[in-house]
Amino acid sequence: MPVPTRPVTGASIASEWGQAVHDYAFAPAGCKVTGGQVSQAAAEGLIILPLDTAVDDPGGYADLANNRLEIPPDGDGIYHVIGKIAANDGDTDIGRAWLYVNGVQSSVSPVAQYDGGITIITTLLDVVELAEGDLLTIRSRQYGSGDRADVWVASLIILRVGAEFGAPTP
Repeated sequence: MPVPTRPVTGASIASEWGQAVHDYAFAPAGCKVTGGQVSQAAAEGLIILPLDTAVDDPGGYADLANNRLEIPPDGDGIYHVIGKIAANDGDTDIGRAWLYVNGVQSSVSPVAQYDGGITIITTLLDVVELAEGDLLTIRSRQYGSGDRADVWVASLIILRVGAEFGAPTP
């Protein structure tokens, strides 16, 4: 749906403007996915984490065959990205997770210290402006010595919150 212009005084809520406000406020576009566990025992570098379950994807964002999200037609806008990356069975390694948009790093999680069989959750938070066809992947890397952890995407949510950054009008 194109971004509507501001309504005139007395405009009907059933107008294009009213529908857009309803959609952004009460039914924002987006999706939630999770991924299967992958061992980083043999992976020294940056790996793309699997995305294999669409928990809620009414807009068709999930491209699970390619472990990514793709912004659909009419999906342009500003998105909150909330990711929870889990790891366990590591020994002394530390690790991080990254959000990549179109193959370029967008954001990074805090460093996590792994501790044997304890599951450690790191969080990715970002606000990004995305356009139709943009591709999002989650990548992970571990550093140091010791047993490498098993990692997975416990939750990845993208939620469109607006069409563009704006400023208040007088």
